[in-house]
Parts: sequence; C-alpha cells; structure tokens
Amino acid sequence: MTDSWKGKVWRMLGAIALFALAVGTLPGELWAAEQPLEINGSSYIDRESDAVVVNGHVFSYDVMSGATVLPSRTAGKAPMDQAEKDRKMFWTIQPPRGIIRGEYYHTSRLFNVGKDGGLGYTAMIDLVIDKGRIVHVEMDESTPSNYYSDLWRAQRKRTSGYGFFQASKGRTDRTLVTLNNGLTFLEWQILKANSLNIDFDTVYGSSNSARDGFIPAVKELLEKIKEPSGRYYIGIAEPGEDGVTPRLELIFEGKKIVEARYNEILADRPEAIRDGGLKKYFRQSRRDSVYYRADTKGSFNAFVDKLTAAILEKQSLDVSVEPGSPEAGNYARLAAKIQPVVDEYLAQGYTHDIGKIAEKPENWTPKGGAGDAHLNDLLLEVVPGSAGYDPAKGTYSVALTATNKGEGNYVVHMESFFLNVKTPENAWDTVGGGDSSVITLAPGEVRELRLNFSPVLKTDTQVSVKYLKYAGVDKLYFTFDLPNP
Repeated sequence: MTDSWKGKVWRMLGAIALFALAVGTLPGELWAAEQPLEINGSSYIDRESDAVVVNGHVFSYDVMSGATVLPSRTAGKAPMDQAEKDRKMFWTIQPPRGIIRGEYYHTSRLFNVGKDGGLGYTAMIDLVIDKGRIVHVEMDESTPSNYYSDLWRAQRKRTSGYGFFQASKGRTDRTLVTLNNGLTFLEWQILKANSLNIDFDTVYGSSNSARDGFIPAVKELLEKIKEPSGRYYIGIAEPGEDGVTPRLELIFEGKKIVEARYNEILADRPEAIRDGGLKKYFRQSRRDSVYYRADTKGSFNAFVDKLTAAILEKQSLDVSVEPGSPEAGNYARLAAKIQPVVDEYLAQGYTHDIGKIAEKPENWTPKGGAGDAHLNDLLLEVVPGSAGYDPAKGTYSVALTATNKGEGNYVVHMESFFLNVKTPENAWDTVGGGDSSVITLAPGEVRELRLNFSPVLKTDTQVSVKYLKYAGVDKLYFTFDLPNP
C-alpha cells in the first residue's frame, strides 16, 4: 500500500460522516440508545415503514434487478472531491440492539473463483428463526488469500474498514455506495418480507456480489431451513454511551456451546465515540479492523481468543479473562443479562417452526423491475482483425457482431460493455466505453457493434473484454481474449 493511498484512506477515516444518501430522523446511535433492550425486538429495521430504514437511518437507493459493472477508469472526468464524497457516502455496521434467540442456520458460498486470477470470495450468511419469524439475518464477505491488495487479503469486509477502501476508489464517485450498503439492503428485504423465497432488488453499484454470491447462498438456506438445524443461537448487543457496542454471541448444539463470539463495534459516526483515540476507527470493529489490529498489535483479538476458549472449555459464561480491563467489564455485563435466556433454553429447548418463511410472500415485487435479457438469446462474436490500439489517444477499439437468436426483441445496453486491463502492479482496472446508447435487435437480426474504450495506458500488460447482462438471476457472460496494446 503506497503512502499516498494510505494517507487518503486515513483522511477519509478522520472525516465526519455526514450523509446525503442516508437521511435519518435521529443519528443511528442515539436512535438505538432510546430503544428498550428486548428479546427478538428487531431494532435493526422498521418493519412498519415502507421506506428502507436500517438502524434508524432512511436509505434511498437506485435499485435494480440486474447487476452493474462500473468503470474504475473514466476518460475526461475529474475525480470527485474527497470531502464532498465523505459527506455524501454513508453505511452502517451496527448490529441489531437487544437479545436475539432462535434456531440457527449458516451457509457460506465460494464464488467468482478464478476472477482476475483470484481464489474466490466467500459469501457468509447467519440466519436465526423463532416461531415462524426471521428474527436475524447477517451477511458478510471475505476476500481471497491472494487478493491483489496485501492489506485486505483474507479479510472480512463488513467491519474491517474495507468500506473506506472501496470509498476511496473512483467507481464509487458515481454510485456512492459500498458493499455494506448492498448487504444491509438484502438483509432489509429478507426481514421485511419475512421470507427467503423472494425476488431481490440490488443496489446499483453493489450488485455483483449479491448476484454471484449472496442470492445463491440465500437459495441454499431456503433448502436448509426445511429441516431442523439442531443448532440454537443466543446473542446480545448493547450500545454504550461511549460509542462502543459490545456484542456476545453463542451457538449451541443441544446443550453444548459449540461456538462463542465476542466483539466490540465502534459507532458509525466519529463524534459519537467518547475516546479520542478510538474516533478514527469509526464504522469498524475492534476485532476485525485491520487498522486497529495493527495499531494495537492484536491485543483485543488475543483477549477474544482467550475469552471464547474459556467459554467453550468451561461450557459456561462464568469465566474471567483479563479482569479489570474495559473489555472484560463489557463482557461481564452482557453475560449477566443473557444468562437467564441461556438458562431458559437449556431447560426448555426449542421447537422447529419456520412458518411461511419458505413460501413466496404476497404482494412482493422487486422495485427494479424485470430484466430485458433472455438467457441464450444473444450471440456475440469478435470481428476478426478489428481490435486496435491508438497510443496517442489511449483508446482501445474492437468490433463485435451481435445476433438475436430469440423470438422477441433483444435490448443491448452499450454501457454494459467494459474492458479489463491489467496494470504492472498485477491489479485489474475496469475501463468503460462512455457509450450509454441502447440498441434494439429484432428477432434474427445481426448487427456490428463498434466499441471504443478509454483510457487504456501504454503500461497495461493484458486486456480482455466481457459483455455482462442479466436475465433475472441468470447471467450472460461473453469473454474475449484480445491482442495486448
């Protein structure tokens, strides 16, 4: 990571996160603090509102039922002023406040294996069901161990600070969203519909992970919940007045604790954090933040490892690790509040009841509408000898023939073409063509399409072009290996 990039990220981390995309009637931390500590009270969303309300913030998204590929290089357009961008972008990492309990399901799905030479990303989903109601769903994604940025290799994206890394990239100048926005929007839809059997909208600019990883993973969960999991979840999160939210999670198999988790999540806004030394880690957790972990030499992670190991060994919350430390005090407070819930579960067990969660809900329609593509209806082929590079203009050109093999019209969006270019640093950039025209092909029609991508640099070492279009949750990918510039 270069010094200039590191400085850019730290300036962003230090900025006060005012927001335009998210307009909340109350700041999220204040809103959460006003709510009573309930069991399965679901403070995470407002189930009564038709608006997308998450942690007290009202989000307004440009939604779609397809996927987006956005250029990281755009010719002739200056990058957005970073201070302006900080004001406009907002995402939340706060967990649902209160106590959550219920039957527990988990799935993880490896996706995009081989993309840019990577080992694949992992989509992870936790699901908790109680008496026919989805009381908790939480998604996260981890990067491959050979991710192009050393700092972000094999990291969980949601609370590690990865959102700021995304926000530093040029492609978010246009979308003003990160993966976190996309994940919370998927979670909101599941909780709002109380169903896993829904057609999802995705956030414009954060839809490819949803389509390739998380929506297929939800389908896997849809099958899993039809049988008892044999696992039970009890968790608690309680925001403190200091801007830190301690969180304790337990997973049981029968009466045995098989997994224990502990974390402390920093507030979404720096001014809500009392400790001046922690303010720069806003919207990150002490366990997962790559910056906090490096600055503190992993001391919090060492505490968590000892704590969770002690819980599993003793099969009890009555454990003491590093007594006198703030985190030990936070843990003890949560453990005392959750112990009656643990006792009740151990005495009574639970009943498998998914209600109508596996059924399609009535009156649920994606706001983004149906896609205009039809699987297998489009054929694209490179015109032999058409590829060329103009180093003076930094433009790479290629011609394709497009054939509509279907029985109805096929709509081709020219902005869905993009060029992958590999930099000397072994990273891939995405170059757009700047053509936003729409072409309608009649049944059987064949037409030549001329594509011009810029800027392509003389230092780019490899190129490939890919056409991406979605039909519902089905993908059409066309990939061509092209002559290098």
